[in-house]
Amino acid sequence: MVHGGLLVQPGSVTSPHPITNIRKIQHDLRSDETNAERRLRLALDDDYEFHHDFWMTNNEAFKQAKDAFFATLPADCDQYNVPPHLMAKFYRQFMEEHWREQLHYNMGWWLRSCRQIPLYFLAYMSRIAKFS
Repeated sequence: MVHGGLLVQPGSVTSPHPITNIRKIQHDLRSDETNAERRLRLALDDDYEFHHDFWMTNNEAFKQAKDAFFATLPADCDQYNVPPHLMAKFYRQFMEEHWREQLHYNMGWWLRSCRQIPLYFLAYMSRIAKFS
């Protein structure tokens, strides 16, 4: 049994970032944190930065493309009454232009998720060993 609660203590959760819409979990430092738990905490913080950087870039590019798209609409259209087929065309074009970035992000996140498995295991085992 693990004494002392969670392996990585969640502290506070921030408000959503205005561009990425991601909430950062600020992990509290434990006074009895093991080296493995520290590595896990730092990896989780690094993963947040990975997501934040990607979504910042992606969402800014999307907003710029969307603004440019709205500028090309006929005068009788605005952002609230765009025909669905035009929005679908815009979205498809954006996704086709940015598929490589999405692929790299998805592959990167998959690899990071796989990296977390042994980190969680080592942190768990170090917590058990510390209190055995």
